[in-house]
Amino acid sequence: MNIEVEGLVVAKKDEVVGAAGMRKVTLVVETQERYPQKLPVEFIKDSAGKADEYSEGDHVTISADLRGREWNDRYFVSINGWRIKGEDAMPAGVSAGSGGGAPDFSQDQPVSVAEKTDDLPF
Repeated sequence: MNIEVEGLVVAKKDEVVGAAGMRKVTLVVETQERYPQKLPVEFIKDSAGKADEYSEGDHVTISADLRGREWNDRYFVSINGWRIKGEDAMPAGVSAGSGGGAPDFSQDQPVSVAEKTDDLPF
């Protein structure tokens, strides 16, 4: 199952190197929702190199797969990242704290009452 996680990297766990040189890097990403969630996203094997260039404080969008498994009648879920994009990939005019695409009105000039025209149909 494919998912997309967008948020702020709040932790980068130590790299784990297993048998035959298999690498695993885990980034903990905090979502920017009403009730933020801290999600550990694992980058394994070839995709581990993609997570190397990101660190705490970076705003990222991660494409990942959900993986589930059963062990001793208990069920576990992991999030395996396979693509990651930094804040540079966001559209122009959108910042990490702008609420997901809200326009930036900070440069707009106020309009005086004399300049307004009444174009209401009633």
